[in-house]
Amino acid sequence: TLASFVQIPVLVGLWFVVVRLTRQAGLDVLAAVLTATAAATAQPFIRASVLSKDDLFVAMFFAAALSGLSPRLRGDRLGPWRVGAAAGLMLATKYTALLALPILAVACLGRQNDHTLKSSRKHFFWWVIAIGCALVLAGPWYLRNWIDFHNPIFPVSFGHWMPGIFSTEVSPRLRSWSGLA
Repeated sequence: TLASFVQIPVLVGLWFVVVRLTRQAGLDVLAAVLTATAAATAQPFIRASVLSKDDLFVAMFFAAALSGLSPRLRGDRLGPWRVGAAAGLMLATKYTALLALPILAVACLGRQNDHTLKSSRKHFFWWVIAIGCALVLAGPWYLRNWIDFHNPIFPVSFGHWMPGIFSTEVSPRLRSWSGLA
């Protein structure tokens, strides 16, 4: 019975993260709670909560990393640890989470101009801690794949120089506007 509901704690965690994100965006408490409830009870999340998949974990860790970039959370002493842990757990959960890194990087770069990190030295160490924490959490899996299979994102093949079981291919339908319809 417990194994059937293993995704429920992550769904609850996602609810809390969405409440925090919406509060940071300026919504009042009631609107934030209603938005988080709507998100957590949306059909894709509910469907993912009854299947034993890792997509819900990736979504929650990604949202937690974004939430950690708020000026208040970013500026405290746990800020880089919080963002690094969320990003590291996201990357350690599923290798396709690498596709979310550009969005997270844009969000991080968008916070470059805030004044929560007063000095450039503090800013540098913030990044060292956040990236180091993410590497400590996600790095062993990619390193293991590199050592065992000469491909950090195994089982996906990446050209001829990083072999894998699965190869990616561009769909012919994505090559024209009419194919997208």
